[in-house]
Amino acid sequence: MISSTKVGAIRAAIAGLGYPTAYDNASYKPEADKSWVRCTILDGETSQASVETRRTIGLVIVQVFVPVNSGDAGARAMAKAVVDLVSNSSISGVRFKLPSVQPVGSNGGFWQMNVNCPIWDDEIIL
Repeated sequence: MISSTKVGAIRAAIAGLGYPTAYDNASYKPEADKSWVRCTILDGETSQASVETRRTIGLVIVQVFVPVNSGDAGARAMAKAVVDLVSNSSISGVRFKLPSVQPVGSNGGFWQMNVNCPIWDDEIIL
């Protein structure tokens, strides 16, 4: 499992892009005419990478929302900012692979696009 400290660092990096950001199990009410993102961090399988290292794979999903009927240019620009931030990078030791971007469509008055960012984290166990 990825530590809460590392999860916090990933969330801070995403929030640092300057978009209003929602997180799991936290109250957030988006404004109807404002773009925003939701950041979800999913832990995946943990395996023994070496005698002293546990590796956890996972996924950071950044859901981008823009007002419906505003076109996709804003959503694409927001998604690109996320891609540029995390592509082949490391945040607090969590390594990011190349993300994929997937249009989802209309969702509750917003048009949605997801940025799926595969991650892995090594924990040294001594």
